[in-house]
Amino acid sequence: MQRLDLGALRRVAREADAYPLLSTREGAQSCRLPQGQLLHSAYDPWSEARRQVREAGVGPSSRPLLLGAGLGYQAVACLEAGAKALRIVECDARCLSTLAAMPWAGELLRDPRVELLHFKDDAGFTSLLTRLFEGEHGSQPLLTLSPVPRLWEGRAPRAANMVRDILSRRLNGYAQEASLDWNREQNRRFLETSAELNLYSGAWRNRPVVVAGAGPGLDRDLPELLRTREEFRLVAVNASLAPLLGAGIVPDLCVAVDGMNVIQADLPVRAVDLPLLWIPGTNHGFVSGWPGPRILALPVGPGLPPAAWEGAMPGFLQSGMGTVIGPALDAASQLSGGPLLLSGVDLGSAGERLYAGRVRRQAVASVRSDFAYMRRQLGTFVQELRMKGRRVGAFGDCPDWLAELHSPRPLSCSMEESA
Repeated sequence: MQRLDLGALRRVAREADAYPLLSTREGAQSCRLPQGQLLHSAYDPWSEARRQVREAGVGPSSRPLLLGAGLGYQAVACLEAGAKALRIVECDARCLSTLAAMPWAGELLRDPRVELLHFKDDAGFTSLLTRLFEGEHGSQPLLTLSPVPRLWEGRAPRAANMVRDILSRRLNGYAQEASLDWNREQNRRFLETSAELNLYSGAWRNRPVVVAGAGPGLDRDLPELLRTREEFRLVAVNASLAPLLGAGIVPDLCVAVDGMNVIQADLPVRAVDLPLLWIPGTNHGFVSGWPGPRILALPVGPGLPPAAWEGAMPGFLQSGMGTVIGPALDAASQLSGGPLLLSGVDLGSAGERLYAGRVRRQAVASVRSDFAYMRRQLGTFVQELRMKGRRVGAFGDCPDWLAELHSPRPLSCSMEESA
């Protein structure tokens, strides 16, 4: 273990190369990591950090723990919030070297409330984290950044796995549950003031709805989606946002239900007013960094009984299908009584293919996609909707798995036929 003052941090910086810095849209700095992720938001890292600190419950009597130093945004935000003490642990020398280049590094490390700890060996680092969570930090705010566990796993794999476990179990801080109170209030205010996204009322009436998945078929559909955008409502899964917004197509709603996070740090500024519908368990960095309204739903489905919840919410989403397309289709079916059209739902039909927007599945950490399971479960849900009289087809070319489903009534596979 090494406790770093400003001089020691600068010595680390001389021995390790900093990560390449890049300017964000609001004029701050972020950096791109070897895996291709950005360490902080490409839009406004300061706002992102302050929101995370607020949601973690950092206040005048708190002693937050930061897993990963980042570029210091969260640390400075903790001090701004009046934290009594702040402990930062980091094992990546390159990250520390990059922090040393920040203009606020000196002031940060001269603050007597701040302790910056650097570990090089996995065993010592794991031992430190164990002591911290069994001791004074057991009930204190916890913050990190979504790339940190993957960034650490090459140097301290046991510690990285421990951090992942901590983040999945914590009842405060960066783990999901802490932000539920915040989101409950956001939900209440949004649902009270907006009739546009009330899943109980079918606010989209009988408008056609396109559900955009992140399969490569979405790339083929983008020109037609753009041309006919005013003719339908659009629900996007989180991984389809980047290609949609890149083509100038703004969805009406984004749905996220799991930890997969393709676009976390590159969330475009154009999504500022876009509502996010999410369920507990969604990647918390994605949820807490979302710039627009966030609306909580609860999952139902095989092995997923609905949990009790006291806050205002739009209801439940069918889950357990192995793909976010299922809950997104369920949201669309609740919002509108019109035709439901699917785009980008290739679901591995042609083997190892790219996601839309040329994001390779192999590049997404820890993703193990069982496409056969997805096709079977989603196909069952499509059939259930059709048996209820709903028209569910494809926008553009029908993928094989959808075309092979038995349809109890004529099925439209194009916008013109749906109108």
